Amino acid sequence: AAAAERNPELGFRLAVSLEDVYRGSVKRVQVPRSLACASCRASGSSDPGGRVVCPDCDGHGVVIMEQRHGFMVERVQVPCSTCEGTGRYVPPSSRCKACGGRGLRKERVVLEV
Repeated sequence: AAAAERNPELGFRLAVSLEDVYRGSVKRVQVPRSLACASCRASGSSDPGGRVVCPDCDGHGVVIMEQRHGFMVERVQVPCSTCEGTGRYVPPSSRCKACGGRGLRKERVVLEV
């Protein structure tokens, strides 16, 4: 689930001289990336059965928002904000301390370009 989340494409401005380009100079750049949390095995829960069915959407991942416009009623289906549309979530008491329940941890990696 969380391990499938990918970083967006990143772009950097890197000032290099024509001489650096000609000589094939190597520059180092730090980039952020997300890795699966090893503590919870990317589940986000410190307990093996810590992910539970979302109480707000009953596991459907969506909720129905209703708005009145005079005598008309508009119903809109939107992703559940509690479980972010997954239908399951990790209660605060079961969240992994290492990743805060996200299942991912941030890391900075040095690339040579």
